[in-house]
Amino acid sequence: KRIPCEYEPGAAQKWCYERAVPTRITIDPSQDSNPIGTVHTLTIMVYDAYGDPLANAEVIVSVSGANSYASGIVVTNSIGKAEFDYSGKNIGSDIIKASSGSASATAFKEWYRR
Repeated sequence: KRIPCEYEPGAAQKWCYERAVPTRITIDPSQDSNPIGTVHTLTIMVYDAYGDPLANAEVIVSVSGANSYASGIVVTNSIGKAEFDYSGKNIGSDIIKASSGSASATAFKEWYRR
């Protein structure tokens, strides 16, 4: 983010650049249910301190519960969006956590038999 700095009266404005860091993450859907054997897609959005979408942010995604997965990393695109897909093989509940920097979000997934 470009911010003004080192202003001297009568001189041209000087600019500094503040490094954008993740301060908020959203997961959509935050709660859902699907039949086992299907693929579930999560849309993850990452925002900076000014509420602007953050591009190229690495997001660590983990799934625990009935269908635990090792953590994976997705990277946001130019509009701060990343997608994470996984399939449930077991009936039950999962907790999905997405984190980037000090920001994190949690979603809940229920898997059922058709």
